[in-house]
Order: sequence, then structure tokens, then C-alpha cells
Amino acid sequence: MTHETFWGRVRPFVLAALLILGAPGAALAQQASAFGRVTDAATGAAVVDARVQVVGTQLSAVTDPTGNYRLTGIQPGLRIIQVRRVGYRAVDLERTFAPGENYQADFQMSTSVVQLA
Repeated sequence: MTHETFWGRVRPFVLAALLILGAPGAALAQQASAFGRVTDAATGAAVVDARVQVVGTQLSAVTDPTGNYRLTGIQPGLRIIQVRRVGYRAVDLERTFAPGENYQADFQMSTSVVQLA
């Protein structure tokens, strides 16, 4: 078997494997991400353990000790990012995410008075 004959028979399989292996990476590259910091509106202090979520999905993150978070895997399009923490009013951000975008969204949260019955 000559080199040309061998390559002619193997080429379709090699190309198919490259397409299959490259597809997941291409799909992930189309997803967006968001990152930022959550702080107290009055003091500027980090809000620790706040939940940052893409509404209507399972995508969420919790802020670290410095108030930072990162969300990955956001599908492009109009999305609402919501931040919640006990003792604070929820904050929503509605925006359109572009494919592959890495968007910075910082949030300031105001305290909320909770009355016990």
C-alpha cells in the first residue's frame, strides 16, 4: 500500500475525529461569562456568601471572602442576573449577553430590615 492510498483511506476518519473532538470546545466558546464584586452600598465592604444566579437556570455562584464571584456557561441572549443575601434586598441586572463575552458586573446591595412576627 502506498502512502497516498493509505492517507486516502485514513483521512476521512482523522477529519471526523477532529470535528468530534473540536465540537465541545467550539460550543463552550460560544457561551458567555460574568464576574465581579458584590459590596454593601452603605459601607463598601464585601458581601460574603451572596448568591449570584442566572434566573431560570441552575447557574449560580457564591461570593468569596472578598465579595468576588464568577459565573460561566451563560447562554447568549437576554438574561437576568440576580444577587441575594440574607439581610439585604435582592438586586437584579437584565442584559443581553453576546457569544463568548466575559462581562464585568459589580453589585451594591442595600440592607433590608426583617421584622419577626
